[in-house]
Amino acid sequence: MIDQLFTRLAATIASFLAATLVVIAAFGFLCYAAYLALLEIASPPLAALGAGLGALAFAILIVLVGRLPGRARRNRARRRDTDEDAGDARRLAGELGGTLGVQLGAVTRAHTPTVLTVSLLAGVAVGASPRLRKLLLDLVLPR
Repeated sequence: MIDQLFTRLAATIASFLAATLVVIAAFGFLCYAAYLALLEIASPPLAALGAGLGALAFAILIVLVGRLPGRARRNRARRRDTDEDAGDARRLAGELGGTLGVQLGAVTRAHTPTVLTVSLLAGVAVGASPRLRKLLLDLVLPR
């Protein structure tokens, strides 16, 4: 399964690389065509300058258009972070955690000798039994 994924990934990367090379060659031909077209109007240095500036302007346009979706996504993410829903969820999670912590702390303080005894026995059991230690590690750190 993972081999198929890597094969598809390699094929996709190779096709994008080939497409990029073709686009670069096509862009070179377009620049040369623009140079030849400008050569009839201007001297060779000015025609080359015009073709180069046109290619540079086109590259800047591509970069600007490429950044627009990312900017829109960032703005949406900022708006979503400042929404009351997101703030309410975080606030609610914090309140629930705080309430649970207070309640567990109260139970622990109310039954200090029992909690201490159970904690010591659990520590001894985990330290003495490799199978129990492995079971608890598998529960905490699933593989």
